[in-house]
Amino acid sequence: MGVSSPLIDRVEVHQTLVKDGVAKMIPLSSLGIPAQSKVEFAHMGLHLMFWGNLAKPGTKVPLTLHFANAGDIDITAEVHPPDDET
Repeated sequence: MGVSSPLIDRVEVHQTLVKDGVAKMIPLSSLGIPAQSKVEFAHMGLHLMFWGNLAKPGTKVPLTLHFANAGDIDITAEVHPPDDET
């Protein structure tokens, strides 16, 4: 349903789509994850877009994943620059 962090003003789930050689980052209003499966966030795919980011690349930030059925889950993620392919 969403993602939040005490260090980030706004966190959005985005999908990168490439059409005619042009990459566009499309915000997703939700992301369905079937039970017992996983989603991988990666460069040029699904990723989290940080707005008002107070963390520099290499910093680990706390995130709370908000699920409709599983509730909230706290994780930590490392910030990568927008052009990082890892």
